[in-house]
Amino acid sequence: MPVWSTTLLLLGCVPFASAYAWWAVPLVLAGVVLAGVGVVVLGSLLRLARWVVAVAGVGLLAVVTSTMASSGLEAVPAGARSVVPLLDALPRLLTAPRPAPAGVGLLAPTVLLVGVVALAVALAVVPRRGLAPRRAGVAGLLGSVVLQAAAAVLVAGQDATAVVVAILTLAVAGLGWVLGEAPARAQDGRRHGVVLPGALVLAAAGTAVVALAVPTAGAFEARRYVPPPVLPAEAVNPVPDVTGWLRGGETTLFDVTAHGTPLPQRLSLAVLPDFDGSTWRLAARLRAPGVVDEPDLPAGTRRDVLELSVQVRELGTAWLPSLGHVETITGVAPLADVDTGTLVLEGARTDAEPPSYRARVTVDAPQPDLAARAGVPDAARAARYLEVPRISDDLRAEAAALTEGATSRLEQATLLAEGVRAGRTLEDAAASGSSYGRLAEFLFLPEEEGGQRGTQEQFAGAFAVLGRTLGLPTRLVVGFEVPGAAEGAEAATVSGADAAIWAEVYLAEAGWVAFDPSPDASSGDGSGAQPSPSPTGDPGLDGEESPVPSEPETLRDDAAPQGGDDAANGGGGVAGLVASVAGASLAALALASVALRAVRRRRWRAAGVRGAWQHVTDAAWLAGLEQRPGQDALATAELLVGAGAPASVRALARRAEAAEFAPSSHDVDGGQSPSGEDWRLARHTSRALRRTLPWFQRLWWGVSPAVLRR
Repeated sequence: MPVWSTTLLLLGCVPFASAYAWWAVPLVLAGVVLAGVGVVVLGSLLRLARWVVAVAGVGLLAVVTSTMASSGLEAVPAGARSVVPLLDALPRLLTAPRPAPAGVGLLAPTVLLVGVVALAVALAVVPRRGLAPRRAGVAGLLGSVVLQAAAAVLVAGQDATAVVVAILTLAVAGLGWVLGEAPARAQDGRRHGVVLPGALVLAAAGTAVVALAVPTAGAFEARRYVPPPVLPAEAVNPVPDVTGWLRGGETTLFDVTAHGTPLPQRLSLAVLPDFDGSTWRLAARLRAPGVVDEPDLPAGTRRDVLELSVQVRELGTAWLPSLGHVETITGVAPLADVDTGTLVLEGARTDAEPPSYRARVTVDAPQPDLAARAGVPDAARAARYLEVPRISDDLRAEAAALTEGATSRLEQATLLAEGVRAGRTLEDAAASGSSYGRLAEFLFLPEEEGGQRGTQEQFAGAFAVLGRTLGLPTRLVVGFEVPGAAEGAEAATVSGADAAIWAEVYLAEAGWVAFDPSPDASSGDGSGAQPSPSPTGDPGLDGEESPVPSEPETLRDDAAPQGGDDAANGGGGVAGLVASVAGASLAALALASVALRAVRRRRWRAAGVRGAWQHVTDAAWLAGLEQRPGQDALATAELLVGAGAPASVRALARRAEAAEFAPSSHDVDGGQSPSGEDWRLARHTSRALRRTLPWFQRLWWGVSPAVLRR
């Protein structure tokens, strides 16, 4: 029992290999399991009380894990080395990237869990010296399930090896139950009570495999419920930094290199979705890059993947240049906003060495035809990107006038960008600000009174605010134009003169589309933050090139365009789910039928010659031979011979009748297995009848539950 339970616990440690970026994690955890069991075994040999062993084991674990946890901290409060770091270890693990970086500090919570589980299971199954063995057949399995569930939480269910481990755990558990609980061997050398439990274990394993193959709606991610760090107050609005960078002109801010693809036209520094009527800011939900969490609005259906290397020079901010959603990043350990993908260095110091990093990012790359017919999400879902508190009626009227006659959301945004740009001048020295009052001056006052001139902040801010009054989800982006990207360059040096501010509009299924309404933009209607040229060769979202639908779109709020391909994909997903569930049900029924048929054959074999004859009549039933009520065994034998059974089946019928009606005159022990000759003849007859059937019926022979109704 202890060896079997320990084996199950060791299997439960295997899935943690995917939770950490460290190959030695399963070996360390296996050592923890063996150490926990060893402590209990030692206590049993010394005849210590169970509670003494438990207290000693937990105390040893607390000391070891608190030391591990504190080793991952730069500073630990005096006198708190055994408490504070250990309490903080789990939140630090759940706010770390997935998989967690190598290091004993983040491994401490897992070691503590595995150690406690190993101690509990060992206390349940290890016998005390001189006493009867303890029998706790489910302890090992429960411990293994707890460990595998914890590993699944850490990886959010994204681990293919977990399926294999679960099947192996089920097999080992079933084997232990079958062999451990089976009665003593019988005189014939066989162990009874094995077939049915073994068949049920196999059936459960098969059902589990099929069930695991069925797609689910989404994985549970514990990291969503751990409070993330708060964005530093000085890093909520980098818009004022743009003026300084533009005045600095040729100051080198950073170098960027693309690996395998051309550079994107733009790199974002901070995405600002929150507007309070006065300023744009970012109320961030910070997580480590790679952590699974759902943004406010889903990504577009078509996305491009980029590999970028960045060497920061004189940027001087906590923000890091990036693009879209960061999947992995090496060289630095920033935090990322879940909704915008913005990267920020926690506790960054101005005197620190400028960071250098490489990131793998995914970015929306909308197709022109999809964007042209796309709508927007419902207002409740996109509420954050539609907020314009206390906005004046003149701004609403201006937005409606600029977009009059638009037949699609994309055309509406394009007309709005052109209207904000038309007749106005981009002037870096103009008064800054994004409040309603400053935007009204910019849009409505004549040039001699300070109107019609503005910075990129006013052009992009006016577009974003006016767009929100029309129901377009918008946000402001602070970033940089990448030199040479339009010519397909793969490396560039970005200076202060390349700083820029633009806006983005969210279109259902297309994702976030960049719009630059400033006069210096070539078109300003969708040539923004996406790789250029597109890896697939699709044209950018240019207002002149985007196809207009043959049937005008209404300006409704809709979740997504309903294309034929999308409908087909949705139907295919439902059909796949139904097929998977149906397959799982059929597999379970088939396995259950096989198990019951095996039990039936075992009963017939144990019933002597009469059981052998019953096996023959089962075969006749499967072969479709009609046996009339009251028909004796000899008449049935004649029917079988006529259908292709061997003539020797007549002798088996006579012996079966003699054993049934005249047992004293026939040397048969009905309580034991029949002679080998009777059973061999019964099986030979069954095979002969099976050969008389078409091939497709022969495939069903061993699985059919028809005989169970006899």
